[in-house]
Amino acid sequence: MLIDNSRQWRKIVQGLKQWEEDEVITDYISNPVLNLIETIENGNVTEENCQELHLKIESAKQDIENEFEDYSEQKRETGKELKEKQKLVDDMKNNRKSYSENLRSARSSLERKLSDRYGRTIKVQILADLFDVADEEWKNAIEGRMGRLKFSLITEPKFAHDAAAVFREMKQFEEVDLINSKAIADSEPRAMENSLYEAVETKEAYVDVCLKRYLGHIIKCHSVEELEQVKDGVTPDCYSYSNFIFRHLRKKDYTTNACIGEKVSRVRLAEYEADVERLEKQYQELHYMTERLKAARDFESLKEEKEYYVNLSCAEKELGKVNKKKSTLEETIRTLQEGQYKELQQKEQSLKQQMRELQASIGENQGQMSEKIRRHENLSGANDQRRLQLEEMLQGYVPNEEISQEVQEQLKKRSGQSLKNQKNAELAALSAGEQEKAETLRTARNRYIFAYPSSQFNGSEKSNEAYEKLLEEYQTDYEPAYEAEFEKQCDFIYKSLRENVIATIHGDIKAAKRHAYEINRLLRETNFSDSTYQIKIEPAKNENGQFFEMLMAEELDSKNLDNAGFDGQLSFGEDTFYQKYEQKIKLLTDKFMPPRDEDEQVRAKKRQEMEQYADYRNYLSFSMFEQVTDEQGNVIRENFVDDMAGRDSGGEGQNPKYVALLAGFAMLYMQQSNRDSKIKLVLLDEAFSKMDQERSAVCLKYARKMDLQLIVCVPDERLQSLIRNVDCVYGFRRHQNQISMMHIDKGDYLKLMEGEHGQGEPETVK
Repeated sequence: MLIDNSRQWRKIVQGLKQWEEDEVITDYISNPVLNLIETIENGNVTEENCQELHLKIESAKQDIENEFEDYSEQKRETGKELKEKQKLVDDMKNNRKSYSENLRSARSSLERKLSDRYGRTIKVQILADLFDVADEEWKNAIEGRMGRLKFSLITEPKFAHDAAAVFREMKQFEEVDLINSKAIADSEPRAMENSLYEAVETKEAYVDVCLKRYLGHIIKCHSVEELEQVKDGVTPDCYSYSNFIFRHLRKKDYTTNACIGEKVSRVRLAEYEADVERLEKQYQELHYMTERLKAARDFESLKEEKEYYVNLSCAEKELGKVNKKKSTLEETIRTLQEGQYKELQQKEQSLKQQMRELQASIGENQGQMSEKIRRHENLSGANDQRRLQLEEMLQGYVPNEEISQEVQEQLKKRSGQSLKNQKNAELAALSAGEQEKAETLRTARNRYIFAYPSSQFNGSEKSNEAYEKLLEEYQTDYEPAYEAEFEKQCDFIYKSLRENVIATIHGDIKAAKRHAYEINRLLRETNFSDSTYQIKIEPAKNENGQFFEMLMAEELDSKNLDNAGFDGQLSFGEDTFYQKYEQKIKLLTDKFMPPRDEDEQVRAKKRQEMEQYADYRNYLSFSMFEQVTDEQGNVIRENFVDDMAGRDSGGEGQNPKYVALLAGFAMLYMQQSNRDSKIKLVLLDEAFSKMDQERSAVCLKYARKMDLQLIVCVPDERLQSLIRNVDCVYGFRRHQNQISMMHIDKGDYLKLMEGEHGQGEPETVK
């Protein structure tokens, strides 16, 4: 208790010393207060002294709190000004104006809306960015007189009306102005002699007119007398006279808000940097003062009951007396420990050591005894278990004298465990052989069931007797009925192949030839700049071409099989088609026979080959050639497109490509005879890029003849060569990750090309 009270009193005394030691706070504490603190620190603690010191410290704390509020307000104002100057310096270092976010947003929003309306970028500027002050003497005066006007938005006169219409809807920008540059230009203002207009310069004509309007009537003056002689004037030190009123221009307009000029003034930047350095130093000083004054709130002020402090101060004295008595007692104990007490301690330690050794010996003996008991119990249990196992094994055992004698003879030569291991090895070898034979039997059964799935077996029969019986029947009891059944199955496969595969391929090839004939007819009527193209379909030039004659046989044009007029079941020998193409049919049938292999990859590969042989294009060869005719129209030569590849360039080389491409789409849509819709869309990107206007027009007419609906995507420079041969035109524009679309009137565009509505190129069409 005394220690805690003493520690608390030392803490209070240390807290009172802060009033003396803090270099900032000491200035706010009077000498009587400091003397009273020193008196209490020296131990003269009474209730009167504590009460007097408490009242004086509270009075000083109130003065400090008032000072803290004053410094805090100065710190806030300085910090605000510092932040503004830092932002201004940062903007000037990066060669940008310190415009408000509201003004920047209004400018970008108006520029974006005008650009969307015109389909190209329309510039919206801030007036202060479009002119410079040529005479530095009048820079502050011009900045001050322009005031809010220099932050106004402005466009070229030809966009002024549309800008005003758009700006009317931007009601959220109440603090932003828009200059009607067209109206000012139409008013043709004039600048007076010796006006502020003479001190500015600009590169834009419409801005020059605006400067005449706003600065041309303000006269440059140097005295009050000169100001009284004009209607509107200003001096270099920003003393202004207008409407018979003298006034000082707002300093903020020509200092912090100064922004006129295309580039940042380096002189003004240096001034602002000096201001920032001064404000930072001032802010640090204010911050230090406020922190020290704020810390004084927690200094000790003796707020508790005064009797409490008197008791704490007495605890220090009492603790000193107790510590002195404690030292005396410790000295007495040390004397005893060095005499008889020390001898008794040594004897006690010796007895304790002997006791620990005896306890360790007892523990070791108990462990050994427990281990012996455990081993005895384990052996007894093992003997009982083996006795039971022996009794179970002897049940039903018939003694064999010969085997017993053999075992006894072997036991004389080797141990029982060795003999047992030998017999177990022989038993394991026999078990492995039995398992191998069982696996071989299971594999043979599964192979048979897979080959003959109509059998009544499932592979899990315990005996092989049923399989052996069936084998004996097959070997000795063959009947002609099986031969008839085999003939019937072969006939069924042949009919299915002819009706479902050969007939389908036959029909697809004939349809492809009809489509090619129709396309060739259209191509003969189409002249691709003195070139005429034709499509040729021939038998495949690979091994599949051997089936072409069979697939195009006349016998396939009839849906009924030719049985020579006889009723009843048809056999191979009665079918004229089969007799004629027997070898080809068998060869093609093998292509469609399912594999017996269990490997999934082999079956998948076989299915892929079957799908390939079911496609009619597998048996055909497609080619395209250019016809060369004489004056009478007779064909004298055929130039195949494959041979012409690489020889022709430009539009000549692209002709065959588009002929083949459009013909392919036409044949594709012709094959889809079950389609209800007659829409035949074809999308071409960057189409006819190397072809002239004549060849492009021929390709478009060729597509129309085949009833194809083309969607052609071209850049704007290709539009003029295609627009006469299309039905409608749409333009697309990408701006800031947004895509806009508009319809282009074909008639107006053609008139614009002919020069009826002005000169210049049309807008970009994408």
